[in-house]
Amino acid sequence: ERTTGTLDLGPSAESRLELAIRSGPEAAPDRVDVEARATWGEALADGPARVGAVVDLDVSRQLARRAGAPEVAELLATERVRGHVEAGGALDDLSAEGRLETDAGAVSLEASMEGARYAAAVETEGLALHQLIGTAPEASARGRVEATLAPLEAGPDGEAAAQRVTVRGEGLAYDVYGLEAFELVADLHEEHVELQSLDVPHLERGGHLDLEGRVGFDGDVDVRLDARLPQLARDPNLRRLVPGLRAGVELDLRARLDGEEIDARGHVGVTALELDGTEVERLRVTGRVHGAPGLPRANVSVQGAGLAAAG
Repeated sequence: ERTTGTLDLGPSAESRLELAIRSGPEAAPDRVDVEARATWGEALADGPARVGAVVDLDVSRQLARRAGAPEVAELLATERVRGHVEAGGALDDLSAEGRLETDAGAVSLEASMEGARYAAAVETEGLALHQLIGTAPEASARGRVEATLAPLEAGPDGEAAAQRVTVRGEGLAYDVYGLEAFELVADLHEEHVELQSLDVPHLERGGHLDLEGRVGFDGDVDVRLDARLPQLARDPNLRRLVPGLRAGVELDLRARLDGEEIDARGHVGVTALELDGTEVERLRVTGRVHGAPGLPRANVSVQGAGLAAAG
């Protein structure tokens, strides 16, 4: 282990710290190198005007065992993790980006803080999950997911300001299944999450998909899903699961759960259904599930028209 640095606390001066850690066998040691710096402002009491850090690492999973976490070493399947991370900026405007490489594939990371707004993103062109985590299924994942967290203004009644959470994904795939893009927007309150919207563009084209409701941290739920999806065959996952399926779907569902009682009701309408030579002009399913969560009661009715079967 080696540590060097310079400390200069004068106005506009720069302080630096270098840290080099080596551990494990000499032939293939675990290595962590850190270089940190801080540039001070005119008034030292205000703290550093800008900070920055660069981290390079090349470590084995056995490092976790030597650090007193053998369960982590047993969980990991990859033998080594290599990475490079850079971060810097003013204390109220920080950003970081990095890349981690494993036997299972590489992952790129981004993060930023601008005032009270936070953002993060993770992206991979291909990650073999079972080669990363020993207990994971034998499948690979790829795509990009990014999330932002930003404060909303307080309401007119003086209610504490919520945090708006936005999660976006694009080019997502897991095993043979994929999702071109999605966006989920929700407001994070002190005692609950308020769902604002869910967009899945490739399914919604010519229709709509509206998700709204409230999910309490105490387990209470009240959500509604209203959608008109003109053609299910646009989704490659459904085409793979049900080859030859063609249909449009309209649905309106509401589900409530208060811990003692569940009440879910709504309808699903299917139009221009085609599957294996069978055609249905219209099909409507209406139902309700209610009662104790462990033993609910269900009422379902089905109506159809324009049935035609091949042969």
